[in-house]
Amino acid sequence: MVSAAVDKAVFLLKDAHQSPMDAQRSLKGYYPQMGFTERLDHVRAAYAVIRGGRRVQRPAVSELQQPSSFMVAHERHGFTD
Repeated sequence: MVSAAVDKAVFLLKDAHQSPMDAQRSLKGYYPQMGFTERLDHVRAAYAVIRGGRRVQRPAVSELQQPSSFMVAHERHGFTD
């Protein structure tokens, strides 16, 4: 099982709020070499991850996503609302 595909399925189910059927279809776009049953197994594993509460590695938040840093950069460059 490809862990990146499971993580992508977790993202599709949890963050993108897709149904398991839609997540399985979306995985086809990301991993066209996978067959139907493989994609289905990855979505099932992702559902187990969500229900089991395992933490999925996420990239670190950039400074500009922090409200205080964004505001400082905004003021530094003279942007106004």
